[in-house]
Amino acid sequence: MEITIRRCLIEDANYIYKLNKFSLGYDYPLEKTKEKLEKILDNNSYRVLVAVYKGEVVAYIEAHDYESLYQDSLKDIMALVVAKDFQNMGIGGKLIDRIEKWARNEGSKGLRLVSREKRQETHMFYRKKGFKEIKLQKNFKKYFLNIENEKQ
Repeated sequence: MEITIRRCLIEDANYIYKLNKFSLGYDYPLEKTKEKLEKILDNNSYRVLVAVYKGEVVAYIEAHDYESLYQDSLKDIMALVVAKDFQNMGIGGKLIDRIEKWARNEGSKGLRLVSREKRQETHMFYRKKGFKEIKLQKNFKKYFLNIENEKQ
């Protein structure tokens, strides 16, 4: 199976939308997905890569700079999504490897990510990729407007 990994394009928005909806359960509107991509694709502190099979995006990874006053610079993996039919084929690992290469080239000291507590299989995958669990935490949000998309 030949998978190509490349930088995300605005034309990939529909695939990103579908991966978010059907693989992650986030029904974030397609138009807003496009708007977000337009904002970040040319921003050097962000990187969105896609895995393509026969012209269709089957996975993506999103990462960005993570700066803090109490630790060295890292890259934060915000999303890693692989379509169900393409899981356990090494695609997620290749995407992480590419983000790690970018992070090293940019002088970052490492990668970080957060993962829901119930995603035990995913946690095993991250451990195999060299990630270490450092703590459990609660995530809090405060929306400024009445937003319907609070299923996160």
